[in-house]
Amino acid sequence: MKSNIFNILVLSVFLKILYIGFAFVLESNTDYFGFEHSTEGVISLFKRHDAYWYQNIHDNGYPEVNSRKELGWHNDAEYHQSRWGFMPGYPLAIKVISSLLNISFNASAFIISIVFSTLCFILFYWLSSLWFQKTKNAFYATLLFMVMPFNYYFSMMYTEAIFCSLLFGALIAVKKKKYILLAILTAIMTIFRANGLVLLLPIALFVLENENLLENFKLKKAIWNWNI
Repeated sequence: MKSNIFNILVLSVFLKILYIGFAFVLESNTDYFGFEHSTEGVISLFKRHDAYWYQNIHDNGYPEVNSRKELGWHNDAEYHQSRWGFMPGYPLAIKVISSLLNISFNASAFIISIVFSTLCFILFYWLSSLWFQKTKNAFYATLLFMVMPFNYYFSMMYTEAIFCSLLFGALIAVKKKKYILLAILTAIMTIFRANGLVLLLPIALFVLENENLLENFKLKKAIWNWNI
């Protein structure tokens, strides 16, 4: 199991190097895509779209709101978006790191992306080993999970890596019946992404299943009625 975790660590770093290498190849073949060939320029490859909203919250906090309209609105092509559309957990975590280490938003967010994308893969492996009960199967499942194209977002300056780390940690806590830890992880999870609230239901069902409380429970056919 230790050797598998080591291999996951190495592959996690390799994937990030691969992303950077792909960016250099892409830049050499199109004028549309470009970045500075420096440490800051390489880090900026992982900073896109919503990352700038998180930086704004990190630098300036949330604006004062005097009416519901200031929270955001749209009228066909016209729209107004505010920082209040983003949960506070991620910018707060970056603020703590940047303040403690006296570094920039970019550097703090990049450190978090490296740490939690790797932690996410390790926790997925741990959870898989509990489900499959074979470290070999768990390792191959983790490799498949790591190389899925959309999991590139785990390396971005987004909430995905932290959120999934908390989610996998919560599921492991259920399997281990560590319910105080479960409560802490799910509480933190909800301040990183709003869909953390939605996931409380399946996690609660998993708790009931893990305690064998659903063993003799059967849903009646009538429950699938469209009116219900």
